[in-house]
Amino acid sequence: MSILDISMLCMIAFMIFFDELNISPTFPLFSSNNINSFYVDSTGACSLIDHFVISSSLINSVTILEIVDSGANLSDHCAVELHLNVPANKVKSNVSNNRNQSTTYCLRRWDKANLALYFCMSLTGLNNIKVPWYLLYADSSTDKSEIMNDINSFYKSIVSVLLSTADSLVPKCKSNFYKFWWDMELDLLKEESIEKHKVWSSLGRPRMGPYFLEMRRSKLKYKQAIKDKERASQHQFSDALNDALLRKDANTFWRRWRSKVGQKGTSEVTDGLTDNADIANRFASIFKNACIPNSESRHNELFSEFLTAFNNYHCKTELDVNVAVVNACVSKLKCVKLLAMMGYLLSMSLMPTHC
Repeated sequence: MSILDISMLCMIAFMIFFDELNISPTFPLFSSNNINSFYVDSTGACSLIDHFVISSSLINSVTILEIVDSGANLSDHCAVELHLNVPANKVKSNVSNNRNQSTTYCLRRWDKANLALYFCMSLTGLNNIKVPWYLLYADSSTDKSEIMNDINSFYKSIVSVLLSTADSLVPKCKSNFYKFWWDMELDLLKEESIEKHKVWSSLGRPRMGPYFLEMRRSKLKYKQAIKDKERASQHQFSDALNDALLRKDANTFWRRWRSKVGQKGTSEVTDGLTDNADIANRFASIFKNACIPNSESRHNELFSEFLTAFNNYHCKTELDVNVAVVNACVSKLKCVKLLAMMGYLLSMSLMPTHC
C-alpha cells in the first residue's frame, strides 16, 4: 500500500469521525493560497497542521479565517485567527456556577490601560450619580438612619462606577504575567524583525539571497536577546526595585517586588494550629482580650461622652471652604490623583452650585 493510499484512508477515517460528532474542519475556508501554518526557515519545510474544527452549525458563521505570520513570531508554528458572527442569545455556557475554582489574585495594570478614556467614562458615570446635597444643610431634626443610608448609597454608587469602568478598560492579570525585564532594546529588535519579515514576504519568500539572510539574522538576533534578558533577570534587580531600596521605602519596595516576581502562598500553620476553625477561634480569643477595656468605669464615661456628641451633631449651614483650603488639599495629592482632581474640579466648575 502506497503512502497516498494510507493518506486517503486516514482522511476518510477523519471525515467519518467528524460526521459522528457533527463537527467540520475550517481549512477549506482559507481565502489565501499560502495556507501553511508550520514553516521551518532553515529547511523550507511547510505544511498546514494548525487549524480549527468547529460545530457544523457554525460553519456559515465564519467571517475571518487567516494565518497570522510576522517577524514577532519566534516559533515554527503560526497563529491561526478565526472570527465568528454568532448572536449573543445563542451562546451557551457549560460552566457550572457551583464548581470549585481556585481563586487567583489579579492586579489591575493601569500602565497598560487607556487612562484618558477611563477618565472620560468614569467622569460621565460620576456625573449621573444623584448627589445628596441636603446633607450639607441637615440639622438635628433629620433622621440619622436616613442620613447614614444616603451616605452609604452615595459611596456605593461612586465605587460601583469606578469599578465597572475599570473592569471595562483596565486589563487584569496575574502579578507576574508581564515580562518585567522587557526594555526598549527588545522593542527595537522586535520592530526590526517584523520589518525584515514583511520585506521578505513581499518578495515571494525567497529561499536564498540577501533579503532571506537579513530576515533570518534579525529574527535570530531578536530571539537570542529575549533569552539573554530573561536569563539575566534572575540575577539582577530592576531599576524601580533598586530605587525603592535606596529610598528605604519599605511599602514601595515590597509592592514592587510582589508585582514583578509574584508572591508565595501563606503558611498553613498559625500559632501551631492547622485547622481553619481552630485558627479563627484563636484569633477571636486574642482579639477579644485586646478589646476588653482596662477600666470599666472609664470606658462607660467615654462612651457616654461619645453618645452625647453624636446626638448633638449637626452640619454647619455655612461651609468654611475657600480657595486656600482647596489648594492646600490638592497640593497634598500624588501626581496621578492630582491630575484626576484637576479634571474633576474643571467639570465641577461647569456644574451649577448649590451652596
